[in-house]
Amino acid sequence: MSAPPPHDLKAECALIAASISDHGADLDSLVATVKPEAFYSEAHSRAWKALSDIVAEGKVPDVIQLQARVRRNGDAGVVDAHVFDSFTPGRAEYSFGKTEEYARIVVDLARSRALLRALQESEAIGYAGKLSAEEFIRDTMGKLEAATKLDAAEYKPVFVDEVLKAEIESLRTTGNEDVPTAFSGIAELDAKL
Repeated sequence: MSAPPPHDLKAECALIAASISDHGADLDSLVATVKPEAFYSEAHSRAWKALSDIVAEGKVPDVIQLQARVRRNGDAGVVDAHVFDSFTPGRAEYSFGKTEEYARIVVDLARSRALLRALQESEAIGYAGKLSAEEFIRDTMGKLEAATKLDAAEYKPVFVDEVLKAEIESLRTTGNEDVPTAFSGIAELDAKL
C-alpha cells in the first residue's frame, strides 16, 4: 500500500476556520491565491469554494453563511455537520494572524501533489516504451516545468490511459523528429536513459 500524497488536513481546516474568524485577514487575496482544488480534502475543497463565493459577493463569511452556501451549492452531502464543527472557534486549531501562513502550507502541498502527478504520468509513459529516450526526457521535463509554473488549481489530474492515448496519437501524427538531448537533472534517471 502506497503512502498518501503530501497533505495537511489540520492546515486546511485552520485556513478555513481562520478565514471565518480572523476579520483582519485579506480574504480577497486569499481566495485569489488559494483555489478550491488546492485542498486535499474534498469536504474542505467544497467548503472553500462556498467561502470563496461569499467573499466574491463582498460579504464577510461566517459559519452560518458557509453552511447555507454549501447547501445552495449542493455540497451538503460532502460537507457535513462534523466538518463544520471543525471550523467552529474553540474546536479548530488555529491562531489569529496566521491565515496567510496556513494558505502557504495548503498551496505548497498542492504544488507538491501536482509535481508527483506529473512524475506519475511520466513514469506511465516511460513504461509504455513508446518514446525514444530523448522524447521521454523532453516530455518529462515539460510536465515537470508545467507543474512548477502552474497554480495548483490549474494542474488537473488525468487518467493514465488518456495520457498514453494522446502520446501515441501524437507520435503517429508527428513521426520521428530530431529531438535535442536534454537532461532531467536526476542523475539516476539520466544514467538509465
